[in-house]
Amino acid sequence: MAYAVRKDGRGWRAINNLSDCLPDEDFSETIPEPSQYQIEALAAAEAKKDKLVALNTITVTTSSGKVFDGNETARNNMMSAIISAEFVGQTSAEWTLADNTKAVVTVDEVKEALALSIQRVGQIVTA
Repeated sequence: MAYAVRKDGRGWRAINNLSDCLPDEDFSETIPEPSQYQIEALAAAEAKKDKLVALNTITVTTSSGKVFDGNETARNNMMSAIISAEFVGQTSAEWTLADNTKAVVTVDEVKEALALSIQRVGQIVTA
C-alpha cells in the first residue's frame, strides 16, 4: 500500500500507486507520522470532548447537602420550576436528585442549585 501525503501537513490518504497522487500531495510508501497540525487538531478535539462530558455531567451540592444534576436539561427544569413556583406561590416540591432519589426541596434550594450549576458551567467553558 502507498500513501498520498498532503504537502500542507493536514493529512494523508491510502492510494494504489504514484499516479494517484494529486499536485498538492507527496508520495510515500510508509504511513506518515502525524503532522503538528494533526496533533494539535486531535488535542483540540479531545479538549472539546472533555468539556462536553463535563458539561453533561455537572452535579452541585447545595448548602443543605442535597446533590442536584446541573446539566443543561436540569438547569432548564430548575428555571421552569422556579418561575412556576413563583407564579403560584409554591415554596417546596418533590424533586429527583442527582442519585435518582426523591426529596422534598424548597424553591430556595432549587435557586441555589441553579446558581451553582451556572457558575460551574462558567468554570468549565473558561478552563
